[in-house]
Amino acid sequence: MLASAPIIASPAEDAGPPQTPPPEPPAFLVDRLAAGVSASWYSSDSLRYLTRVHFDFPFFVARHKGLYVRGALSSSISRIENRKYFRLEVEDVDYLFEAGARDYLTPRVAVAIFAGQQGSDNLDRAGSAHARYLGLGAQSSTFPRPGGASRFDWNLNVGSVLQTQQIDAHWMVRGDALWDALRLEHSSVGLDLSFDSLIEAGRWETDWWSGPRWSFDLNNGIRASLFARYLHSRNPLGVGASGLQLGFSYAEGAYRGAHTGPFPDVRGILAAGYGDDRSPATLDVHAVSPPFHIAGRPSLIAIGVDANTLVGRGPDEAWYDLSGAVESEVSARLVASAGVRHRSFHVLGESSSASRDLNLLEAVVHSPGWDFSNRTPGSLVPEAVERWPGRVDWIAGASWVISSSLAADPRWLGSAGAQWTLPRLGRVQPFLLGSGDFGEVSRIRLAAGIALPIDMTITAEYRRESLLLADRGTAGIVVSLYY
Repeated sequence: MLASAPIIASPAEDAGPPQTPPPEPPAFLVDRLAAGVSASWYSSDSLRYLTRVHFDFPFFVARHKGLYVRGALSSSISRIENRKYFRLEVEDVDYLFEAGARDYLTPRVAVAIFAGQQGSDNLDRAGSAHARYLGLGAQSSTFPRPGGASRFDWNLNVGSVLQTQQIDAHWMVRGDALWDALRLEHSSVGLDLSFDSLIEAGRWETDWWSGPRWSFDLNNGIRASLFARYLHSRNPLGVGASGLQLGFSYAEGAYRGAHTGPFPDVRGILAAGYGDDRSPATLDVHAVSPPFHIAGRPSLIAIGVDANTLVGRGPDEAWYDLSGAVESEVSARLVASAGVRHRSFHVLGESSSASRDLNLLEAVVHSPGWDFSNRTPGSLVPEAVERWPGRVDWIAGASWVISSSLAADPRWLGSAGAQWTLPRLGRVQPFLLGSGDFGEVSRIRLAAGIALPIDMTITAEYRRESLLLADRGTAGIVVSLYY
């Protein structure tokens, strides 16, 4: 369900009683946040399309030092089917997740220490590999956002590999060089070079890619780019095929323009949990267009990628949602959206012919605060709840199944949810949440937790998804970062 995009305030006559404006987000935190999505055509014989989502999020900052999480998720697509139903033939998923501490030593240079995991999982085919490492890094202070006074940004990371699966490596080395070679009034032409290497007994296995880009600096710190690059792939955790990329990217950061509107325009959730027999993880990224008006109401377009895994006892499973919708503020207390969604379910690292796909046309209405969708950097609950009985946010929707690979051939699905935000306890905000989809395809999520003052929630949850092969509920503790 689409409920992750910020909506601009309504005109005064619809705003209701005067409210205390939310506090301004910390400028340093806002300037360092970066996230984006990209999609490209690929010239390899085995692959035709590459997609990537990425983020770098400082969730705690003090005196130019901070804790951060960084991640990227890439998918390699061999073909797109559109016969009886729309389907992406995804060959594998490559991922990288890191957590660490970063110190901005000077206005030009920052250093970091971090721990991370980089891996590659085949979907519905045998094969899964990863490397866990501890590393040190140095970078230009504005990386990965070329812009501002600096035309050139760079990054270099070196790490000791602590544990591997299906590969041999003792060291990892990766680096980037991003150059705005020619700057025009509202755009720039640049050249980028990156590499990602694993080292074993002096043998380097490297993915490197380089090529030009044409970038357009939009309002509110957004950069849209057209790029062409050649990718040479020899890293066992990389794409696995060499070729030419032609694509488009949409990213947010402190580029040449200041943040002037609702922030952020690229946002999402990173979550990891520990369950009774299987453990969940989520990476959810949404890119939001500049605002416009429909019938005088503030509106926007939101495009989302929501990737999930469930690993442990039984088959390891992965599923993702691709969504696009137009969202509009009907009133100060009601947001409505209409769009399309593609849902796909797979097995990780094992041979399987049981992939399941759904294509949906959906309509959703929700309150502005549903699942912290009106959050700002540094504040999950901009209007703190201080008194009983607290505040209730909600969501409801209906979906028409355009096509599916399911034998049951469902036609309609319903969805609903409620979130009860309880009075604040000190600096934490307790809440209860329940949501689900209902019909021939169902899922449910029940959660009780607290929202912390660093864009993080900790919840005890129960989840169940009927399209998973092991259709049994999972209970556990989940830590979620909202960015």
